[in-house]
Amino acid sequence: VVKHMKKLNIEAVFNVSYRFEFNPIERLWAMYKQYFRKILLKKMLDYPEAKSTPLKDALFQTFNDKSNEVKLSIPKFIKKALRMLRIESNEIRNEKGEE
Repeated sequence: VVKHMKKLNIEAVFNVSYRFEFNPIERLWAMYKQYFRKILLKKMLDYPEAKSTPLKDALFQTFNDKSNEVKLSIPKFIKKALRMLRIESNEIRNEKGEE
């Protein structure tokens, strides 16, 4: 593959190994899980009957609750991720002398 890339004058750019702590979406899911676990525990303790559905109810509440702190933080999260992406892309351009 590398030989063919050289023929076509394509420069290979290798990514670093995957690290969940550097992936912004993983942080968002962690926030959702933290919120979900609190709700699930409360529902399990409040409704211990056999016919109750605490897991389903907690999932529904997690993704539909308008006051959910995770949902409220999503615009900030996206703004921060875009800012980080802009900074990193500018650094790459500067390294290549493109700006």
